[in-house]
Amino acid sequence: MSEILDPVRIESLQRSLCSKKSTPRALEFLSRLGFSDSAQAFRNFVSLSKDPSTQERFFHFLNPLLTSLKNSSNPDLALNHLGRFTDSTGRSELYDSLRKSPRILELLICLFGKSTALSQTLIRHPEYWPWLLDPKILEKAWDLRQLQKDISPILENLQSLPLRWNALRRFRHRHILRIGLKDFVSVASLEELTLELSSLADTCLKWAYRLSLEELLEKFGGPRCEHNKRKRAGLAVIGMGKLGGCELNYSSDIDVMFVYSEEGETKGGTLGTLQNHEFFTRLAHRILEILSARMQEGYLYRVDTRLRPEGPTGPLVRSLEGYENYYASWGQTWERQALIKARCVAGDPEVGREFLKRVTPFIYRKYHDEKAIQEMRAVKLRIDQEAELRGEENRNVKLGLGGIREIEFGIQILQLLYGGKLECLKERNSLSAIERLVEENLLEKETGIHLKEAYHFLRKVEHYLQLEEERQTHVLPEDPEKLNHLSRSLRYTSAKSFLSDYKSHTLFVQKFYRELFSGLLSAKENSAVHTLSCLLNTGQPSEEEKGFLRSLGFEEMETAAQHLLGLAQGGETMPHLISQDFKKMLPFLLISLQKTLDPNRALVGLERFLAAYKARNVLFEMLGTHPKILDLLMLLFGTSPFLTEILVKDPNLLDVISEGMVERTNFDEGRLARVLRKGESFQEKFSSLRNFQNVEMLRLGLRDILKLSPLLEILSQISLLVERILKGGLEIARKAFQKAQGKRCVPFVIIGLGKLGGQELSFSSDLDVMFVSEGDEDQMKEANDFGAFLMELFSDVQQGTPLYKMDPRLRPDGTKGPLVQSIETLRKYYGSSNTIWERMALTRARFVAGNEKWGRRVMKILHHFVFQVFPSKDQVLELKNLREEIFQDRCGNLTEGFELKSGRGGILDIEFLVQFLQLKHGKKHPRLKEVHTLKLIQKLLHAGILPQKESALLNEAYLFYREVESALRLLKDRPTDFIPRDMKLVMRIQKKMGLALEPEHLFEKIENLGKKVRELYEKYLKA
Repeated sequence: MSEILDPVRIESLQRSLCSKKSTPRALEFLSRLGFSDSAQAFRNFVSLSKDPSTQERFFHFLNPLLTSLKNSSNPDLALNHLGRFTDSTGRSELYDSLRKSPRILELLICLFGKSTALSQTLIRHPEYWPWLLDPKILEKAWDLRQLQKDISPILENLQSLPLRWNALRRFRHRHILRIGLKDFVSVASLEELTLELSSLADTCLKWAYRLSLEELLEKFGGPRCEHNKRKRAGLAVIGMGKLGGCELNYSSDIDVMFVYSEEGETKGGTLGTLQNHEFFTRLAHRILEILSARMQEGYLYRVDTRLRPEGPTGPLVRSLEGYENYYASWGQTWERQALIKARCVAGDPEVGREFLKRVTPFIYRKYHDEKAIQEMRAVKLRIDQEAELRGEENRNVKLGLGGIREIEFGIQILQLLYGGKLECLKERNSLSAIERLVEENLLEKETGIHLKEAYHFLRKVEHYLQLEEERQTHVLPEDPEKLNHLSRSLRYTSAKSFLSDYKSHTLFVQKFYRELFSGLLSAKENSAVHTLSCLLNTGQPSEEEKGFLRSLGFEEMETAAQHLLGLAQGGETMPHLISQDFKKMLPFLLISLQKTLDPNRALVGLERFLAAYKARNVLFEMLGTHPKILDLLMLLFGTSPFLTEILVKDPNLLDVISEGMVERTNFDEGRLARVLRKGESFQEKFSSLRNFQNVEMLRLGLRDILKLSPLLEILSQISLLVERILKGGLEIARKAFQKAQGKRCVPFVIIGLGKLGGQELSFSSDLDVMFVSEGDEDQMKEANDFGAFLMELFSDVQQGTPLYKMDPRLRPDGTKGPLVQSIETLRKYYGSSNTIWERMALTRARFVAGNEKWGRRVMKILHHFVFQVFPSKDQVLELKNLREEIFQDRCGNLTEGFELKSGRGGILDIEFLVQFLQLKHGKKHPRLKEVHTLKLIQKLLHAGILPQKESALLNEAYLFYREVESALRLLKDRPTDFIPRDMKLVMRIQKKMGLALEPEHLFEKIENLGKKVRELYEKYLKA
């Protein structure tokens, strides 16, 4: 240093600056000081010294300035920022202070060389500099009380909201500058810095809450509690993530959730009343606006609310009861993990305390939780894969291998596993949690020390990455010059030495993380067997085991215990011996059970399947080795008796699951063609067709359960599958019948009606059909015999699962008429009839199988009948009477629950309404000859018959009803449309649909939609 800062060189540089002309010697000197662009550096020095009135003052501190710049992490950046700062403040006063105090000069150059963002704050507000130089300001630790004391007088003396918002932003920038400078000069620990950053965010949140609440109270009055109208309802802002853990970064998003005490409505405002949910939703939105709106002074914080239930699609605010019900029924492991750090940061502290009290049992279980291990590991694997795809796995300080997230995940999994029994582990702060884990001997002391060192190191790196430009980044720069600047900021002499330490810390964290999960996973088998040891050894569950079974979702613990014992012992074949294969599978089974809609039903299904499969231990071994297949099996058994029955009757269909066929979006037409060629006899061919149907129903059922396809696509696929099977089955039956009769069959046509015609079939639907043929009396008798033969083949249960039950009652004269109608009979019947309900039913008629030429003739007759004349007033009245009769017949005696199809405002009201409009306008608008209900609604919209708002309502209601109906039919294993007020069933329906509503709210939604649909029905069906 002495050689470089030789007075002769400094004097030479000074002469060059006076003449404003650079010399090779001056540029070489600047280069040796560390400037990468010595010519630009010289120009910056000229700018600083060119003013004759301050030039002498400048030269008085040139020597210490050069020394500070040389020691700076980025001399070019520091000098550039110094030049801009001098332009924004009084040079004389600044130069005098820098000449008198080398310490002040070092602080300034340190700041200017390390952070563009903080430098810009100081350049924009040079008045902050004298404040920062006060030792009481920079050296003391600021807590929440002192921060409030600093900002409160400022905001209370301002009346205008925009002025208050900008003042809050200046307050935040001023303190970020203060905290950053403390960080740079190492006068505070990581714990102190992150706590101050978090307290600063708390202060801003508290004021955003206060300003927003004052505004809304004036407009709408105070929100009152429904059960105690004298008590005001309150809202708490819950801090999550690093904010909740009091370990915030400089440029972190702040993660928040909003919870209010209870329902009710406001009272006393100038603009009327609001329901509490609406009031608190507006309050939350206003808080977010204050925090994130860009103004003259920028924004306060980027706010992330995606950690709330249902993420971005869920309601922004929920009541205490709403959160409690959600987490009890829908809560995932990642949500438990996130809630470890939950903390009330603003708003009503009583509501915040109650929220934390209610969610604590959800976070911390008293039982060993294998599911948490697996799911957190899966989340981390996804993060690793994403980092690898970006090429950041070894450069991402937060998400990369051995990064901050691996430390957090490791300690959080230990907290989740043991926090239910060890109160001291309920720590929000990562470093404090490490200390508690060491104290409880869950981490070795040496491991804890190294983890804390790694955490300190990685967070320091993260801070300096973000302070450079105050943006959220976690990736080490690839550019050598930028990496070198970062290394110097962290007080390393070279990038090489920094990277060596980085590698050392991350390798240790990787080793810790890998060994932790390896140890937990290898202990899973013994842990699961130990958890149920009393049950498996004595046949009777202990109280603790009953509690464990309850945590898995079982409602009848004794029954569940007996099913588990039956699986373990294998009935009479293994009465006192539990196989090693079962022990290996057991932990995965317990994880899978937590994912099912009905764990008890899932266990029963597995028992039945094992009995049919025979080779129990082979299956146990396979499921223990492939837990994803076990997951799929338990989801299927726990959801659908219909699909379970298919698998139990033919265990070989397990291949559908194990071979990944579930991932196929469409069935294989080529495979169906091969199936239709299999077998010698028609019985063998039908057996192959039945097997094909079962494979596809399983595939579609699992795609539905796993939500791999939307409901409309599932219904369309089922309808297409049924149509293909009808065509194939008809051809097999025709050839068999022809062979038995010794002569050719007359042409035969199958017309689909109802859901078959409309291409909206669901699981276990019956098929509404009409059979049509042509010929003389003997030929028609033969056609009727063939129709009966066909129906028997399709519904035969002797060979296993039947194909489909056909319902031909919508034919002319119903059950009184012949099974198979001739074309001539149809022509005469429909030519003389104008029965409105038959016309309505035939709006969904569609040719699905048989002789295509004759099929077109039949459809021409039916369309002429359906669309020939407008419905008369008497017919409209007849329709309404018919609809009322259906309602009274199916719903007249109902005192509770809802009939999705026949209830007022239900599916039938929508179908009657749109089919009536189809009859009324179909002759004028040929495009309305549409069989699919939702497509018909869209065509009525495009034809100008239904306005947009009404079309959207019908579309929403119909789709929602069908989704509920589909879930209900899968769960009940029969074509039912009635939802009883069975809260357990309703919760399963919602879980199947992916809805996170309280049970009563599902009925409220159905009733609300029903009311609106009924109003439309009454509007259009006027006699």
